[in-house]
Amino acid sequence: MAKKAKWLEESTDKELLDIVAKVLEGDEMSKKELTRIKKAVAELIERTPDENGEEGITVLEALEAAKQSLDAISAAYQAELDAMEDEEEEEEDSDEE
Repeated sequence: MAKKAKWLEESTDKELLDIVAKVLEGDEMSKKELTRIKKAVAELIERTPDENGEEGITVLEALEAAKQSLDAISAAYQAELDAMEDEEEEEEDSDEE
């Protein structure tokens, strides 16, 4: 696999689309600009999940994954609060003694 140019790897999808749009706005296109457009479009296509591929997920699957993540974060946060309350109770008990 050929190494990608740094600008391709670091550009967001919007930045790549801006490159394409900017070059297409001009009257004439140089060979270098045409090559740049082709690379940007190929990168955008590569980043787009294939409908039949393993990378693509539905909106419902994405929402379910987000919900599971939030549930896990919420549970961890509650466990931390419970642990802090337990520590405070232990400190109060030891202070009373």
